[in-house]
Amino acid sequence: MPAPEDDSIASQVFGIHELLLLVLSFLGPTGKGVGLGIAFVDRPTLARFARVSRNVSDLALDALWRSLHRPDAVVRLLPEDAYVGTAEEGFCLRRPLCSADFQVFDKYAPRVEYVDISNSMGKLRRGCELFPYFKAFRHPLFPRLKELRWEAAIHNGSIGALNLISPAGPIPSCEFTLILWERVELESALSSGASQAMVDAIRAFNDPAVPWLPDVERMNIRTLEFLPGIQEAIQKLGNLQQLSLDFRADAQMVQWLASRPQLKSLDIRQLPYDSISCLPRTPHTFPALEKLRISGTIPALTACISRITSPSLYSIHLVPQLDERDISPSLFCTIIPESIPARAAELTNFKFTCPVRRTGQDPLKLVIAAFAPLYACRNLETFFIDVTPTELVFTDADVHAMGAAWQFLVELYIAPPHRSTPTASLYSLWAFATGCPRLQRLAIEVDAKSSTAEPFVRDDSTLDVDPGPALTELNLFCAPCGDPDFVVAFLKVAFPNLDGLGLRAYGAMARSEDKSRWTQVAAALGVY
Repeated sequence: MPAPEDDSIASQVFGIHELLLLVLSFLGPTGKGVGLGIAFVDRPTLARFARVSRNVSDLALDALWRSLHRPDAVVRLLPEDAYVGTAEEGFCLRRPLCSADFQVFDKYAPRVEYVDISNSMGKLRRGCELFPYFKAFRHPLFPRLKELRWEAAIHNGSIGALNLISPAGPIPSCEFTLILWERVELESALSSGASQAMVDAIRAFNDPAVPWLPDVERMNIRTLEFLPGIQEAIQKLGNLQQLSLDFRADAQMVQWLASRPQLKSLDIRQLPYDSISCLPRTPHTFPALEKLRISGTIPALTACISRITSPSLYSIHLVPQLDERDISPSLFCTIIPESIPARAAELTNFKFTCPVRRTGQDPLKLVIAAFAPLYACRNLETFFIDVTPTELVFTDADVHAMGAAWQFLVELYIAPPHRSTPTASLYSLWAFATGCPRLQRLAIEVDAKSSTAEPFVRDDSTLDVDPGPALTELNLFCAPCGDPDFVVAFLKVAFPNLDGLGLRAYGAMARSEDKSRWTQVAAALGVY
């Protein structure tokens, strides 16, 4: 291996300002700032580090630049005389760009793999408004880009990030998320004095055919109805395996999705009954689906599930638009059809959520026994119910049935009504203690005020794991509390891994003494 030039190693490492600061932060003494730490770094340490600087610099730069959520960081890769502005107020060019301006850019930009240009990262910095000018010299800007999350807008210049996309790649290559809170209107840009480059970007974005949409495996669309051509554009893609969208899917869109042989995950936030009810029942409807999240009326949910033929469906999340007074078990019977016996073994995650009910809706009576068809799913790991019912019917018999059916259960959550009188006893949870050794998180409405309970005796032969069930989080809703000593004795035997920090009990509102009693219980459980 040839000897490096005298200054090449040092220049490669310490010539990179970000890496120098990173290195000094690790080499300096704990608690010291970078400026103070420099005086305490011994020369032999620096020498040893310099010998491997080439490898270290590349690895460190890859790590530093793999993810990007500040567009202004890209702008600052240009020479200082090429632009003017700030990340808060925006940027503009001082002069036309040339190829020589991208020497530093070429050292950093090819390392970028994940980009998040959205307000989910806090206040979005400016900088995207200059991306259209880069296109003539570097396109795609980030050739290794895998995932792009993009909140497109005019007011902050983020519409310029359209130039990060290259459908021919496709770039991004794996996942694309598009968020729109309003239409991207050309008139608004012209009235605010937008540059010609931004005007061109807006026109390209609003092309009715949406030709810029990348053909990725995973796509998340949050545009509501602000991008009318998006449904037709999606149907031209060939690589989609996971799709999440929030607009109303029309019948043609649903039929196209149902015919995709490689579609594994589907999330539709608005599924009209008219769009799904006209879908023909065939042996190859949603043939490979593994994960499903749909929102719609109970008839729409039932119609959709009854048409899915995939035997590999392991995760179902239903978000009902509840206009009914009760929920029929027929909806859940469609999940486990006799024609697809493998479904019962595959299903591991089930959620049924609708946290917000509209004012004026009929009272909802939720009977947990309606979910009994799911007891056939012996491998179920998650059972999560949150629909804020007016009345909840949940009994000891339901607890016993769940404990007997779901030996692999990890999480169970059943949200209570706003006002409730619990009907299931705390001591019925013994069914979970003996039947669900993997249970870690349990949130449930119980009554713990009884001073007597079914006999519970620690019998190691009834427990599948030692030292007992894995449960470490227990939330008890609307729980009246009886004798704290009796409650503690039960919890220590039933859930020996549960400590005071893992117990959250919310006493009945009409019983002020419950709060102090549950405090005593938590203190007696201690902290592990």
